Amino acid sequence: MLRFFRPRGIAWLSLQPDLERGNDDPARAPRSLHLVVAAIVILASCGSDAEGPENSASSSLPFNSSSASSSEPVREADTIAPTTETRAERSSTTAPLPTSFDVVYLAPDGGDDRTGDSPEQARITLGAALEVLNPGGVIVLQPGTYPPLRIVGLAGTTEAPIHIEAAAGVEFRGEGYSADAGVLIRDSEHVEIVGMRVRQALWGVYIENSHHITVRGLDVADIGQEGIRVKAGSTNVRIDSNIVADTGRRTDNGRANGEGIYVGTGSPGGVDVIDRVMIINNRVMRTTDEAIDIKRPSTNVDIIGNIVSDVVTNTSGAIVIHLNGDQDGNPNINIERNVIRNVTRSSPHRDGNCIVSQVEIRIVNNVLHNCQHRGIFLRGSGGIASVLHNTFLNAGEIGSVVSEGRGMQVASRNNLGTGGEENRQAAGDVYVAADRGNYRLTDDAASELSSAPSVGVVDDLNGDARPTDGPVTFGAVERDHGDDSDS
Repeated sequence: MLRFFRPRGIAWLSLQPDLERGNDDPARAPRSLHLVVAAIVILASCGSDAEGPENSASSSLPFNSSSASSSEPVREADTIAPTTETRAERSSTTAPLPTSFDVVYLAPDGGDDRTGDSPEQARITLGAALEVLNPGGVIVLQPGTYPPLRIVGLAGTTEAPIHIEAAAGVEFRGEGYSADAGVLIRDSEHVEIVGMRVRQALWGVYIENSHHITVRGLDVADIGQEGIRVKAGSTNVRIDSNIVADTGRRTDNGRANGEGIYVGTGSPGGVDVIDRVMIINNRVMRTTDEAIDIKRPSTNVDIIGNIVSDVVTNTSGAIVIHLNGDQDGNPNINIERNVIRNVTRSSPHRDGNCIVSQVEIRIVNNVLHNCQHRGIFLRGSGGIASVLHNTFLNAGEIGSVVSEGRGMQVASRNNLGTGGEENRQAAGDVYVAADRGNYRLTDDAASELSSAPSVGVVDDLNGDARPTDGPVTFGAVERDHGDDSDS
């Protein structure tokens, strides 16, 4: 496992938005927390280009581990330093010395001489918050519109990750589509960020040289390029239950780069090794390129339970695996229980496929609905593509499962809505309400569609168990265990 560290120092935080207070109760269940902190900075702006948040907009050079780990000056005008007072000076104020708390609040109009244990007593710098936070506690940001958030060199542990959570109404906003990451996480480990909105930056969330990072429950939209970007040797990254929408808004450089979630680097050399990434339960919509793009040589990637819709591809497909080159061996990539709807191409020279893979792949229990060209396009020169229990509806004018014929073996079984001896064709009227996302078979659909032999797929799209002692249903949804509703 690749690990990148910086010399450790003091934590920094600057919060200077226009603030509107809310009355929400932001208390959360305690989480384990043991902090070894280097630097976390919220800046009003930071220079960026198409390849990294700290470079100039004119640069075309990608970040690598050496350039990314170099020191950066902190502009005093943008930052409130928590070390401008000594502990003795703080203790001499009229406020009593605080005890420690499970939840500590930060707000732009807070003060470090306050206790930090309530929104009204919020502190203003992260360093001061850490001084009074119990192990297992949570740092909660109070409502307001904030400048871009920079988390640099922040280190928690396996037992005690650093948990930064936003109360309702917290938004990180850049100054346009050509600069900044709304949230930058660099050279950090065991950090969780939860619940904030991100708007109008070049990238929504940008993660590099970091490991054991969780990004959960964010609302990322109206972004210049990629919604969430993971690169530069990052490992053990969990992207969970986020909304990513309306990407590729930047127009001043003549290209979209509008991916929703982008893992790795699109270099033909494939030098950016990303390992162990979970992309689960996200909603990705209205992207101007791939909704989810995984580049070579990324390994151990799970893409599970996502809803992808209204994608206009500028390259090849909605979910694309390693289109920048073949890869030997099995990278262990799993695409399972996703619903992909309404995929079109941006021009006559592009493809509007739902799923594209150039490497050995497992594609199971997905719904592919309204793909312009192909449902699944397999382009690898070797390995096995296991295509099992997927549902295809209007999935490609060229074909629902198409292999380019360069050497990849295709095991296509128990799929519904596609050809092949071990699959079954079906019209749209066999589903309860496909137009509203219910792909369970109607009660009067042919019984033959529930006569598939088991191929070892133990559950279905909804996570419900398939029968273990008899035939199972073709497609992604088991007939006897699906949702009976029509919504």
